[in-house]
Amino acid sequence: RLSLVGSEMCIRDSKSIEDVRGMLAKKVNEHRDVIKQKLNELRAPSVTKLDPAKYDEMYNFLESL
Repeated sequence: RLSLVGSEMCIRDSKSIEDVRGMLAKKVNEHRDVIKQKLNELRAPSVTKLDPAKYDEMYNFLESL
């Protein structure tokens, strides 16, 4: 995935479902309710059903918990 940062072009790898699941495993026990709320906001009943375009957003959310 390409994104512009200032005048420089940076290549950033998008997160995979495995990345999201790994971060979920670390966070779910302490943050189950807010994780469910976020999935609902992203219109996904579970991480498995999450739109791949939302993996980065979900990963970043989980990381921020």
